[in-house]
Amino acid sequence: VGRVKINGIEKWVGLMGGGQNLSSCTGTDCDKRGKGFFVVDLADGSILWSYTRADNPTDLNYAMPAAPAAVDSDLDGFVDTVYIGDLNGQMWRFRFCSASDGDACGTANWTGSRLFQPSGLNPSPGPTFAAPTVAKDATGNLWVYWGTGDKTEPIVVGTTVERFFAVKDSDQTTFWTGTNLDDITTGTYTDNASKHGWYMNLGGAGEKVLGEAVVFGGQVYFTTYTPGGAGVTDPCNAAG
Repeated sequence: VGRVKINGIEKWVGLMGGGQNLSSCTGTDCDKRGKGFFVVDLADGSILWSYTRADNPTDLNYAMPAAPAAVDSDLDGFVDTVYIGDLNGQMWRFRFCSASDGDACGTANWTGSRLFQPSGLNPSPGPTFAAPTVAKDATGNLWVYWGTGDKTEPIVVGTTVERFFAVKDSDQTTFWTGTNLDDITTGTYTDNASKHGWYMNLGGAGEKVLGEAVVFGGQVYFTTYTPGGAGVTDPCNAAG
């Protein structure tokens, strides 16, 4: 739930992704369920604005089951940016009206685009089920933090390498890929113009992120879950 400004008028809205797509069909037109983001007018339940496969049939190929993160980046009291993940480990960005846009800005000016797509990472990460966490750095750049992992199958190990990501949304426009990030699984990240964030590979067999991260005092905190696996004899450890 958040407050947005439309043509100078305050509106309270609900922000939501399309939900989980239980079909095995992804990436094609055979199943459009869950592939979209919606802004709902809380006064009457109508859809004020949406962004679905009809708006981006090339890139919006995966359902959005995660909760979104709503951000007031210019601190005017109104949500102007929303981030939400999808089942392909992508992170999407939706831009609403900001204070500098003035009262002429309405839903026709709202936009949707990808912040991040994990191309260049092998193997690709799994889905994003938890809401991202957003914070500003010392120079005013927004950073988006999230982890991947299938919350519907937490004990499955599989062959996917799950990761935790931190992406700098420096201009709230550009689309970044895995090759734009530093791998700090065994190292550290130094902010620089050539890289726009970092990621960590989760090393445990089936290790995954199932919850939100928290940023406090310049640190990001998150938990991971690793299945117990075969051969576990202690019932206290069997769940992971």
